[in-house]
Amino acid sequence: MPVNALNFPIGVKTFDVNDGTAQISFNPTDVNFVSALYDLFAECAERYETDKDKKFENNTAFFEYVRQRDAEVSDGVDRLFGEGAAAAVFQGHSTHAMAEGLPLWTNFFLAVIDTVPEEMSKQIRASKPRVEKYLKKYHR
Repeated sequence: MPVNALNFPIGVKTFDVNDGTAQISFNPTDVNFVSALYDLFAECAERYETDKDKKFENNTAFFEYVRQRDAEVSDGVDRLFGEGAAAAVFQGHSTHAMAEGLPLWTNFFLAVIDTVPEEMSKQIRASKPRVEKYLKKYHR
């Protein structure tokens, strides 16, 4: 007996990162995703603030510590966007390298976060006519 199928849009969008050096996919209106993103951002920000006052015996200790922090950020990015996403997004750069006054991880997370309100507004505007169509059809 053939199996029936239901297919419906799930809102996942694919974004080119830094002119196509990487691609990531996510649904900017998915509360579970956005919550996990904000949690990861907060964790990274808390560690970054704590690390500002940290002193190191020598450069080797500092480099090792930053590699550890990079691994933590990369693991979080991979959890959110899939295995290998961090390597593709950061292209071998330290997630703690600076650009325009902020670590790369911050710039990346802020770019992702910026997609949320725009897409949410777009989806809300699109939902009203679609819902009204079905209400007119089935509401008696």
